[in-house]
Amino acid sequence: ALFDPKTTVKFQIQYAAGNSTATMGSDSGSEYDFEYSDASEEEENQNYEVENEYYSAKALVDSGKFKDALTGFNKVVTLDVEGSEWGFKALKQCVIVHWRLKQYDQMME
Repeated sequence: ALFDPKTTVKFQIQYAAGNSTATMGSDSGSEYDFEYSDASEEEENQNYEVENEYYSAKALVDSGKFKDALTGFNKVVTLDVEGSEWGFKALKQCVIVHWRLKQYDQMME
């Protein structure tokens, strides 16, 4: 049988600092732990937007459209309010593009 009414099932949820732990147990002592981030959809969409903008700008570099790529990388830095890896990578790419264009003064900014 899939469900035995004689089996006691325990379910407990603890919430602290955006993480949740769920413990399920039965007479056999089974336990399952789940962790998740409490990030909103808006935050996740913004993270995807930053990442997508980075890769779009990187594609412009690969196609030789350096000035458009710089605009894209600057947008990544502006969008990256959390200070994630994408902002750092975008700044690094800005330095590389300015070097390729021999714009050494802008490269140091």
